[in-house]
Amino acid sequence: MDSVSRKKMRSVFWLLWAVAMLPAVVAGQAVVINKYYNGGPGFVQLDALELLVVQNNLDLRGYIVKDFSGSMGAEGGAFRFRDVALWAAVPAGTLIVLRNDVSADDVSALPDFTLSVGLNNFTYFVYEGGSFDISTTDMLMLKAPGSAVAGVLGSVHVLAGGAAGTLFTAAPQPKLIATATSGSAQYVYANNSTSTLADYDGNGATGGATGLAFGLANNASNQTYIALLRGGVPGAVAINSYPATLSFGEVTTGQQLTLGALVTGQGLSAGITASVTAGSPYLLSSDNILYQTTASLPATGGAIYARFSPTASTVNNAVITLTSGATTQAVALTGSGFTFNPNTPIVVNKFYNGNTDAVELLVLKNNADLRGLLIKDFSDNLAGDGGGAYRFTQHAVWGSLPAGTLIVLRKNASASDVTAADFSLDVGMDNSTYFDNLILTQTFDLSGSDMVMLKAAGSAIAGTAGSLHALACGVQGAQYLAAPAPKLWANTAAGESSYVLAETPGAAVADFHGAAALGGQPTAIWGVGNTAGNIQLIQALRTTTALPAEQAEQDGAALLYPNPASEAITLRYISARAGRVVMNLYNAEGGAVHRAELYLSRPGMQLHTISVATLPPGLYLLQLHLPAEDKRYSFRVSVVR
Repeated sequence: MDSVSRKKMRSVFWLLWAVAMLPAVVAGQAVVINKYYNGGPGFVQLDALELLVVQNNLDLRGYIVKDFSGSMGAEGGAFRFRDVALWAAVPAGTLIVLRNDVSADDVSALPDFTLSVGLNNFTYFVYEGGSFDISTTDMLMLKAPGSAVAGVLGSVHVLAGGAAGTLFTAAPQPKLIATATSGSAQYVYANNSTSTLADYDGNGATGGATGLAFGLANNASNQTYIALLRGGVPGAVAINSYPATLSFGEVTTGQQLTLGALVTGQGLSAGITASVTAGSPYLLSSDNILYQTTASLPATGGAIYARFSPTASTVNNAVITLTSGATTQAVALTGSGFTFNPNTPIVVNKFYNGNTDAVELLVLKNNADLRGLLIKDFSDNLAGDGGGAYRFTQHAVWGSLPAGTLIVLRKNASASDVTAADFSLDVGMDNSTYFDNLILTQTFDLSGSDMVMLKAAGSAIAGTAGSLHALACGVQGAQYLAAPAPKLWANTAAGESSYVLAETPGAAVADFHGAAALGGQPTAIWGVGNTAGNIQLIQALRTTTALPAEQAEQDGAALLYPNPASEAITLRYISARAGRVVMNLYNAEGGAVHRAELYLSRPGMQLHTISVATLPPGLYLLQLHLPAEDKRYSFRVSVVR
């Protein structure tokens, strides 16, 4: 072989090698970092990043997300995606917002193709060490499942801003960098200028940016690429719906449930008309305000909402027909009506997954007889029947309980409160005076995805037949699906040291069926209602006086406890919106002894503790003011020594 031929072969070899290496950088990419935000010094909780899912039905379980401090020269903090259903099959085009907090603002990718979860919410993430604090010159990295936390090996994608540090240089492709840094309250984002995956490698990023929003595209070209990932095909004429079926499950008659779908139109010359099967208990809306049998969308599509209002305990299947000219698409609707049995004596009101698991029951019927009833859990992600089971004994305490009684059952042998005069009981399930342990080879041990079930006296221990009520969370496994109504489900799992609560938004017994439950809640109070609606229902059920003054004082949806107090008082209330909160504590002479002004970053259940340890004994008045809602609450407080 002459020297010219050898040179040609070497050239061909290196060309093939280069071609083989380059596609590996981008072609197999499943997910990329689309942008990140630096909250700045003192506002690390505002740091956040946004991922863009490229591969459809992507399994993110085990992926690692991390940052690098020290101008890309040192390790930052790291979190691993937990093995939960949320991450198992994420659709292409989903924008995943990861915040440096404990939030879980959006845990359903469809129909809007967005998720928003806090990295410090350990229902969804595992903390892998370090301090996650996005700095002016920094880089964010995604690593493949099975990768070591430290270092850059296993990197799936990198987005950085500022001068390339040693770890950015060492990181494998694809990696994207912006020349400009991200100062306080600034973004670094992918330009995505050609609306292709190749844009996520190189220097096509912008730093020092403001005015962006998480969960939305960075610019027009980024929007085009995201739309393509969500099902668009260039040049096609089509209507697409995500999802293609809206499943309402069982909805209590007289109530309603609304679900939404995202409709996208491609190449359409006219708007989209949505119509639902005539005579069905479904109505449609494009704004979630006005509901009719038809709704209109622009040619590009938008959100379509379906509202199910069953009037009878029957299966109701229907179809939404989407039409634009000769182009059509169907969205299936399926749901069943359910009538809550007025003779249901008791329901599960909340449960706790922690060092000492516990359950709270709410008695619905006056003079309820619980003797012989069964209580059990399932564990195994509700796929099996591997939990424990107990039977209420024939003890007189269970023979006749007043409506509105809250029964706290703990996984121990306690007997803290066995008289229902104050509408509360507190008993350990391992106390053989009050319970029989029915399965010695299995343990009542609440897990992230679990179900607590009450069964009628005489029911078989195994399975779900005979269920009076169940409260579940997390994965809707086979056991949950098999359980008869009524049953209540929270879509968020109960991580370690968290609660699952019945929300009861309508303050009605019928609210104990459906999906009006809150999972993964960090705080709750045993023997007290969960929310404003739950408290209102409990008060309505009780035929005698409310909680005695020595236990708590209640003003509408707000509760103060303990009262009297010697060390501290806790104020619990529900806020309808974020905003300013003012609390003032006055002595008997009208003098202010404590003032606090706070800003609530998010609505929901709130807890504030005020120390009274240094106050002289006597009577005080606490006033709570929520200016954003124009609400005021007042409480008499007795300080004792």
